[in-house]
Amino acid sequence: MIDVSAILFDFFGTLVTYEPDRSRLEYPATHRLARSLGYRWDHDHFVTDWHAASSTLEARTAESHAEFSMTDAAHAFAKRSGLVRDERAAVELGARFVDEWQQHVIPVPGAADMLRRLAASYRLGIVSNTHDPAMVPSMLDSMGIADVMSIVLLSVEHGYRKPHPSIYVRCLDQIQVSPGEVLFVGDSYAADYEAPRRAGMHALLISDSPPSVVPAAHRLRTVIDTESVLPGQT
Repeated sequence: MIDVSAILFDFFGTLVTYEPDRSRLEYPATHRLARSLGYRWDHDHFVTDWHAASSTLEARTAESHAEFSMTDAAHAFAKRSGLVRDERAAVELGARFVDEWQQHVIPVPGAADMLRRLAASYRLGIVSNTHDPAMVPSMLDSMGIADVMSIVLLSVEHGYRKPHPSIYVRCLDQIQVSPGEVLFVGDSYAADYEAPRRAGMHALLISDSPPSVVPAAHRLRTVIDTESVLPGQT
């Protein structure tokens, strides 16, 4: 059993499922907006160009952990496509893309009910990598659990993404408990297990095939299993 006073959750891949390969999805409304801005190609070509532009930004982020926004992604797409660089258009294009992408995000069944139960005994929070500041709060609200979160810390607002050390320092400062009193739950070994433990927190990894360095007691099949390792929650 893990005795803590606060639990921090990753969001994507932990509390919700999603399609990680954006090139497999369709964005007809975003494509229409791009066409109105001068983009000349069909939808499939649009998806390829957007994916390529975003992948370039992600390659940089992988090294520096400095987060980019959906507006940055729209600017990168515009540059790749030879469109006029316009801030207002980039903001609208990025927002339209987010609207269509998030239609494929689905809450893990039972996760909201579990979080409401845990909120009676623990301080809860979200620490998530995301390119859009409104998406996660909106989804938490639609899941009916925004009110149980003590903190919602997003990489796009913080400036750096997990596993950059500063984001864990920031979340501990916001939730105002010592590292040893915090449990971090997520599906990424580097971001949600290794880095939180390096910061002094407890951590559980959601994975069907976790690295061998993760003890069996630190593994979860699904976020719903979190309750099984907490005192008095089984």
